[in-house]
Amino acid sequence: MPDRSSALHRLMFGDRWEKVHEPWRRFYDQEDLYEPVPPDEQLRRAYALMEHVPVDEPERFVQDTERLMALHEWATCGSLATVAGIHYNLFLGTLVDAGRDIGAFRGQIGTFLCTEVEHGNGAAFMETTATWNGHGFDLHTPHAGAAKFMPNTGLLGGPKTAVVFARLQMRERDEGVFGFVVPLHDGHRFHPGVQVQPLPWKVGPAVDHCLTRFDHVRLPPDALVEGEHGRLDGATLVSETGAPHRFLKAIRRVENGKLCMMGVATGGARQSLGLSVQYAKERRTRFVAAEDWPLWRIRSHSDRLLEAIADTCVASAWTRTLVDIPADPLTLLAKGWITWRMRQAMLEARERCGAQALFPANLITERLLFNEGAITAEGDNLAIWAKAGPLLLAQEQEPPGGEGVEEIPALAEALTRTSLETAIKEDGGRNQAGPLMDYLNVRAMREAVRCFRPQDETTELLLRLFLVKEAVPWVGRLLAEGRIDRSAARRLPKLRAEALDALHGRSEDLVAAFRLPEGMARHVPMLHRTS
Repeated sequence: MPDRSSALHRLMFGDRWEKVHEPWRRFYDQEDLYEPVPPDEQLRRAYALMEHVPVDEPERFVQDTERLMALHEWATCGSLATVAGIHYNLFLGTLVDAGRDIGAFRGQIGTFLCTEVEHGNGAAFMETTATWNGHGFDLHTPHAGAAKFMPNTGLLGGPKTAVVFARLQMRERDEGVFGFVVPLHDGHRFHPGVQVQPLPWKVGPAVDHCLTRFDHVRLPPDALVEGEHGRLDGATLVSETGAPHRFLKAIRRVENGKLCMMGVATGGARQSLGLSVQYAKERRTRFVAAEDWPLWRIRSHSDRLLEAIADTCVASAWTRTLVDIPADPLTLLAKGWITWRMRQAMLEARERCGAQALFPANLITERLLFNEGAITAEGDNLAIWAKAGPLLLAQEQEPPGGEGVEEIPALAEALTRTSLETAIKEDGGRNQAGPLMDYLNVRAMREAVRCFRPQDETTELLLRLFLVKEAVPWVGRLLAEGRIDRSAARRLPKLRAEALDALHGRSEDLVAAFRLPEGMARHVPMLHRTS
């Protein structure tokens, strides 16, 4: 890798490259995974490859959040990443966190049944019940709206077991939501009382989405997934946590899942932009000149890609700082901002490659659709931002700092915070939704900037380009409020042009820092001219 890309590479991937990223980068770089196949074959291939994933010690792997993220970042097959992510993070991770032996589940696929047809973001109000009968539990789906709406429960893929979330009923008292270990089938037939209805294929990675119901399924006492939120002592539930709060403790693996969804987003953006830059250098046109020009030479084309690359590099660096704080409000903020922003980066890559990018074999649209799932998985972005807002607003605001364009994020945050606080006080807070989204968007931008610490000229230029692009939408309001003067606003176009000019000739360094798998360029058809 060229030396000029090493500083950016470290910012995006940290210092555990060989342990965290390289195994998954190599694993996904398989010829078969680049070959587009129908959904049923794609899913069958994903289940078959589960036996070969680079995980030698599952107990340690599920406790290493960075490695779980890498599983999603490097995916050239969203189906495989989805199956593996649910199995390792949500299923095995939940059991390991509870101190359970997971050896009995080797050779099985695990899944995680939380969401119900009528309870998505409101899963805490789920209606599936697990009733204590003195000898064990009776797991039951009371009506169609309480059916579990989750993938990976069909017969394809071999024996499967789920952690099923249900309301624990003991002595006619609702004790809140707990997880229960429930064998679903042996790969050939469903166990008594387990009813699974396959759903049609959806767009994006092929997974076997199903509606799963339980008709008075009998479970032993040790089916209950115990933890700090509660455990059985004979026939008595012992817990120091109130029933309404047990749900969040029971599903805490979803917090790690938010980081994995950020991995889906940043990994997809790096792959898509890397391919689109290579395409822009291969594809030639006579649209603006008598001679053949590569698309990259046309600045209206390449400048937009460079701005998307700046977004992606900043977002990638931010994810590395969140690994140890999965339940922090900043992680809620980052999950929304990063998956939304990387959607825009991938859309830019898609447009710059024209109709070529719409073919699955060229990977870009596949990664874009994978990220569409990430935006609403592990908590819909809008819902988790609504949750994060009051928590972040309660924190003490840092004073503005820096000079010139570097000061604008803090000034914009102060401006939007004031607007939000005013909206909360007026009209009973009925009109606070817009100001809240403005504040969170700017707060996210400022946090991302804080985590991107330039180490050389290239990373300095990327940060400057990012800051200028983020500053432009706020210049009018900041001028109107007297927070900046006209000279500061007039400097922005020149700063943008200077950064783009300097980065335009460093595109090879930028793509090299992404470390795309070696086989990717060989197997993506749009990078090869037809004879």
